Amino acid sequence: MVFDEPGFLLTAEEALTVILVEQSMKLALGVTHEVMVLNRGMIAHQGLSEDLLANSELLAQLVIAH
Repeated sequence: MVFDEPGFLLTAEEALTVILVEQSMKLALGVTHEVMVLNRGMIAHQGLSEDLLANSELLAQLVIAH
């Protein structure tokens, strides 16, 4: 399934796994718990979204690499 606006699917009590393909890193990190960043088909980073948001140096490197 592909959703244009995945946020409408969830309530605070529910959990759902969604593969979100998004160009805006900050948007994606704002609506996800875990993140996997791909660069040219290879995993460049995998972990908790909040940890990546807190690491501005790594976030900048990943955005530049994109």
